[in-house]
Amino acid sequence: MTDKLIDQLPFFTPEHRTLASDLHSFVAQAIEPRAPEVGDVDAHLREMVATLAESGLLRYAVASPGKKVDVRALCLIREALSYSSALADLAFVMQGLGTYAISQAAPEHVRDFWISRAAEGKAIAAFALTEPDAGSDVASIKTTARRDGDTYVLDGTKRFISNAGVADFYTVIARTGTDANGRIMVCRPDFS
Repeated sequence: MTDKLIDQLPFFTPEHRTLASDLHSFVAQAIEPRAPEVGDVDAHLREMVATLAESGLLRYAVASPGKKVDVRALCLIREALSYSSALADLAFVMQGLGTYAISQAAPEHVRDFWISRAAEGKAIAAFALTEPDAGSDVASIKTTARRDGDTYVLDGTKRFISNAGVADFYTVIARTGTDANGRIMVCRPDFS
């Protein structure tokens, strides 16, 4: 049974209504039956990412340069996935979190490689922000990134890294200095 409230809300377009209906069927057929699976969580996460990619849902999560994120669609998808499987929701949202910075600032060859692999479910993204003494407060992070030739050297400690150990690539938030107003400057993936 689909949520009838969506038909009464003016901020959902006909496309959102179709998405909500399609999601109901997809979750019932592809997610719900596999939700109670236990065992190798890493393998199960990879399967969820592949399933989400095959369904086309990752195109809503994985950022594309110059394309705005459809927040309403994200909300519909996350609600549907999380109702049946926290792991499916995690798989979906982490592909978005781990690719957003890359889509916005990485060199074209880096961006194209990782964004396409993430959207196709062939690579799993991780996101490293939280630190022992800063939590998720970006202004308080201590991890630094300093340029060393053509690369950056990271120095610091992260914890609670989403998808750590199973990820194929990591987006790490690090301090590169402080601007004139005292705000931190964060290393951009294009290394500029």
